[in-house]
Amino acid sequence: MASIDTITNLIKAEIRHQYGTISKFSEASGIPYPTIMNALNKGIGTMGYDTVVKMCGMLNIHQAFCSRLILFDDRFLELYDKLKALDEKGDSYRIHRVKCGICALFP
Repeated sequence: MASIDTITNLIKAEIRHQYGTISKFSEASGIPYPTIMNALNKGIGTMGYDTVVKMCGMLNIHQAFCSRLILFDDRFLELYDKLKALDEKGDSYRIHRVKCGICALFP
């Protein structure tokens, strides 16, 4: 399970990678700079749900919520698509191999 600290660090890294500075991200997102800084310093758990979803959307971070937060990256989504296609074909041997690949992403 991804911890709040891990998710906060991922968001920090993506802001730096995609926007260069928090100021630029704040301008682009319309989220006040102090709100973003507070969340990045104290953890995104201090932010409202809508704000977190907006940030993740702008940063192209896919999330899903069930009993815990799981971040789905491009590799996971690729494996999921393969699994879904194989399931539609009824290919149980290859389904098992793809599931092993997915499990390897979440040790």
